[in-house]
Amino acid sequence: MENGKGLYVILFTLLLGSVQIKHELARSVIIFHRSGIVGCEVLMWVLLADILWYCMVNMLASLVAFLCFFNHIPNIFADHEMPIIEMQQQEEEV
Repeated sequence: MENGKGLYVILFTLLLGSVQIKHELARSVIIFHRSGIVGCEVLMWVLLADILWYCMVNMLASLVAFLCFFNHIPNIFADHEMPIIEMQQQEEEV
């Protein structure tokens, strides 16, 4: 009777092994597909957080620069304008 139990264990092990070999590819494809989606989503959130942080810091720096140098900006452009000097004829006194 003990040989019969051993034979059943061997046959059952072979059956489970063949089922595992048959379905191994599909399960690994699903696992890798899901992990790829999760990985891309995590990468997107990390990059989005970094980009938003970069934008907030630059907005703050731009606001500080604008408030500190507000009066200097019009003067920069006004200094570079060349005055228009036209030759005017002097009026003769009569």
